[in-house]
Amino acid sequence: MYYKLDSEFPMTDDNTYFHISDGVAIDGIASWARGEPFTITPPDPIVINIEKIGESDDPSLRPIAFNDANLCIAIPAIVDALIASGVNNIQSYPAVLRDVTTQQEYPYCAINIIGLIKAADLSKSDWINLDGDARMDTVFLDLVLDTDKIRSYDLFRLYEDTGTIIISERVKKSLEHFPDLTFTPVSRK
Repeated sequence: MYYKLDSEFPMTDDNTYFHISDGVAIDGIASWARGEPFTITPPDPIVINIEKIGESDDPSLRPIAFNDANLCIAIPAIVDALIASGVNNIQSYPAVLRDVTTQQEYPYCAINIIGLIKAADLSKSDWINLDGDARMDTVFLDLVLDTDKIRSYDLFRLYEDTGTIIISERVKKSLEHFPDLTFTPVSRK
């Protein structure tokens, strides 16, 4: 079984949360979603600004544990769990989330996932792409994977929609105890 890995922002009862200003541009890195290894080393650490949206002073409020936007970021324990589960196709870089108001910093990792796999079975999937071809930014209403094309990857980005991260059952089991993560089952042929 395979799953789409995603996350939900933690919020207080009055909908206060941390917004991530993830428009971080790093010279020499065109995209974190190409599935290719980087040939340059990003700054150490990569600083990503966050801002509290809302009025709550709930001490349990925290940034999201995993987020895939311009950068893919995660708390270090998630990266450790990926590696412990056997994932060997990531590059991980030190990062911090910095609260723009308080200047408090939270340790994170920026993750480059190596592997952009053309694994959607387009004849069985329900999909839309305004550009015509199913590549890079396809919207899947129902994604069916051709598992013959996945090979031995337990974690990869989908070529047809680079914003989709696919994980195996084994990796899902290693991540289930982390907050904020969601796992949407993906059909397979």
